[in-house]
Amino acid sequence: GIYLGPLMLLLGAQGAIAGARQVLIVGDSQSTGVFGRELDRLVRAQVGDANVDTYASCGSTPKTWFEGGPTTCGYVELHPGGSGVSLAKHSTPKIEALLEARSPDAVIVQMGGNLIGKGVEVAGNEAERLATLLAAKGLPCVWIGPPHGTKRPQPQTDRVIAKIRETVVPRCTFINSYGFSDIRYPEGSGDGIHYDQAGSEGRRLGKLWANHAFTAIPAGFLANGDGSVE
Repeated sequence: GIYLGPLMLLLGAQGAIAGARQVLIVGDSQSTGVFGRELDRLVRAQVGDANVDTYASCGSTPKTWFEGGPTTCGYVELHPGGSGVSLAKHSTPKIEALLEARSPDAVIVQMGGNLIGKGVEVAGNEAERLATLLAAKGLPCVWIGPPHGTKRPQPQTDRVIAKIRETVVPRCTFINSYGFSDIRYPEGSGDGIHYDQAGSEGRRLGKLWANHAFTAIPAGFLANGDGSVE
């Protein structure tokens, strides 16, 4: 670990943008699957392999990340050098400890789907807590909201997404995944929520969602200053 650190940094920096930031990605079950792996790949290609760590916990909301709650439906970590973890059951890392351990310069949050059932008030409170923590630490953030699903109740889904957006902006840039019209969940397939469950077409859409979200990340978010070599 420590001995290989400088070597990994040298290898990872090749092809990375100048002034690349150390990026932490945290997400729910969407990030344990094809979406999360594709987003991780895209960000890693942009900032360098050594500069990205992804943590994803199925069923999680911001509260889970503050309390270190367990998941029983999937847990994934993706780290430099192709290392990582993929388990059915695991405790969710506490976000404050994770920020201390990884010392990121920027944070990407992919959450919200599991807040829909909790209602507007709870969703707002949980989003507020995480956005406040990141702002207090001076960390720029991007918050990727949940995508379309055939099993998401309306108008509750729209109301919760609107509440998350209203709560985290301007501390975080909010990406409204529900607004991407070409990633509609395939009717009559899968579980109506997770793209990985909807066969090859679902996996294609999950990757497309990751590419849309990545493209929507503001210019300069993944680099320090003006991007010049320091």
